[in-house]
Amino acid sequence: MGALDSLSGLVFKNGDLAPHLSLGLGGKADYLALPRTREELGRVISAAASDGQPIRVLGSGRHVIVSKDSVRGVVLALGGAEFTRVSVVGDRVVAGAGAHLSAVVEAAGRAGLSGLEHLVGEPGTVAGALRLRVPEGEGGLVEHVDRIRAVSASGRVEELDAAMLHQGENRHDPFPSAIIVEVEFRLEATGQEPVVQRLKRCWIERRIREPLRANTIGPIFRGHDAADLLRKSDVARKSEGCAEVSDRNPNFIVVRSPAHPADIINLIEAMRQRVRERFHIDVERQISIW
Repeated sequence: MGALDSLSGLVFKNGDLAPHLSLGLGGKADYLALPRTREELGRVISAAASDGQPIRVLGSGRHVIVSKDSVRGVVLALGGAEFTRVSVVGDRVVAGAGAHLSAVVEAAGRAGLSGLEHLVGEPGTVAGALRLRVPEGEGGLVEHVDRIRAVSASGRVEELDAAMLHQGENRHDPFPSAIIVEVEFRLEATGQEPVVQRLKRCWIERRIREPLRANTIGPIFRGHDAADLLRKSDVARKSEGCAEVSDRNPNFIVVRSPAHPADIINLIEAMRQRVRERFHIDVERQISIW
């Protein structure tokens, strides 16, 4: 019996990934780990290292498509209370890595802390957004990060250098061997009323430019100009099986039942090919395909 097999109730062999993916489309993981505390997370990391198994962090599952029936190694889901807790301390919002961005924005709004209003409606978790650098560019989430705590490859809790988020290209993950567990955001105390008013404006703007998310996946490609490139490449309403490019924003895909991951993957490649043929540009995927 391996070290992972001994973690009964914490690690599940041949774990079903579908309940942890936003569209419910997924196979199984060799091992699905659901730690509830940092101590349990450390045990999972140590056991995976002992067994020579790689670790993937799932996050909210909104930016992942599982292409195979089985995902090799350990898939880690940080959905426990310790990893999703959000609190406000003075001008800071302290959030667990698995907390949804919507919870962080809501907490900041209630406390009258400004800086994250433009993230209203942004899907995903805190750690996932940091690793993807979502949203991109000036004013992104990383601009407000003050402290990052993580569990290292050795299973110890340590503080990471937040300044490293600003180094290199957006696609670069500065912490490839660490599992982020908590992030502190430093914001500006401006009062609840102006923050709430800005939240309303940002929400309306997002609803205008993006489709409803109940049965959609996206943004598919990185870059502020991705939607414009796709629109000019005439991909609107292009489809593969039960997946279709959104007519509202071509950087999103609408998925109908009964869809298969291959429908989405094939459509993404067809979209990329259209842009390549029209503009000789290779757009970079924001969606991860496992």
